[in-house]
Amino acid sequence: MAARIALVFAGQGAEEPEMGLALAARDARAKRLLALASDATKVDLVRAIERGGRALTRTDVLQPALVAVSLGAAYALADRAPIAAVLGHSLGELAAACFALDVDDETAIALAADRGRRMAEAAEAHPGGMIALPSRLPLPPGLALAAHNADDEHVFSGDEAAIAALARAHPGATRLRVSGAWHSPAMNDVVAPFRAHVARALAGRSLRVPLISAVTAAPVAESDVPDVLARGLVAPVRWVETLRALDVDRVVLAPPARLSRALVRRTLGARADVRVLDGPEALA
Repeated sequence: MAARIALVFAGQGAEEPEMGLALAARDARAKRLLALASDATKVDLVRAIERGGRALTRTDVLQPALVAVSLGAAYALADRAPIAAVLGHSLGELAAACFALDVDDETAIALAADRGRRMAEAAEAHPGGMIALPSRLPLPPGLALAAHNADDEHVFSGDEAAIAALARAHPGATRLRVSGAWHSPAMNDVVAPFRAHVARALAGRSLRVPLISAVTAAPVAESDVPDVLARGLVAPVRWVETLRALDVDRVVLAPPARLSRALVRRTLGARADVRVLDGPEALA
């Protein structure tokens, strides 16, 4: 019997050096996705990924770049085996939805570019950051729970003063290298316009693969996708709960996968069948 496979898409913060370049060099669709993301961001993403640098620190550039890279790998390889479910962490949920709904490349990149641009604008209007703690605390003043990434990692989001106060009180805390207070009320202004864009772009599409949301830790109906993707801008990522609810034999990670592999391993354990989608053998 074939393994039941869950395909997982990484979120912002998972970027890696040279991500997606090897695949784009040999796969026409992966190359096209990066070209579309370059057009949307007005940045030569192949060059930016090759060299690193400041361009990829921008939310409005990084989000379409990551969606292009992860979807390129998924489309190049995931048709070699049946996928039982798809899911994603934060931004990865948009890539997962585009894959599950078989969204055309132009629409997928347009949605990612719109999400990144709106979040960058909200971060300028409401400055803040994020901080990870090795254990759960009562909700600190001025902060929102942004993600439960692992049993030993909770991430909080909010304004700079509240982040700094928590860092001083808990020396084991880790400030995240992000440019905004993601998954917090700082993104409230983004929710309605982004939901409207998603609803227009995805109208009439049907899920070809079950989509599991890390907002609800449950399967999503087609009609609820716009709401879930919009709510994900302000709601916490219920990653531990979502992973543990999966009924699959194998978890396959769309690249870039270094960070997502670590988080999945920390939740599902060393014995779980976790692979990176970097070749056909991941699905064999």
